[in-house]
Amino acid sequence: MPTLVRILSILGLAAGAVFAAMAALVVLVQPTTRPVTVEVAIPPRVKVEAPAPAAPPAAETTEIGPFEAQAAPAAVDPNVTGGTLRR
Repeated sequence: MPTLVRILSILGLAAGAVFAAMAALVVLVQPTTRPVTVEVAIPPRVKVEAPAPAAPPAAETTEIGPFEAQAAPAAVDPNVTGGTLRR
């Protein structure tokens, strides 16, 4: 038990010394404000070419009713042989 009391008292004294040093810095040091200018190098602009236009849609189109356009398509489960998941 004396060893525990000894280590706790040493740790308490160390923590007290750190706390006293921080309190002294707060009380004794006055911060000074001044303007700060930092130059940041701006990289040169690189001209980027536009991507190639997309391929036109397939010629085969079908009319979709107003309710069918909002519905999600049925998902196909690749793990099941020949099986499909329906909505």
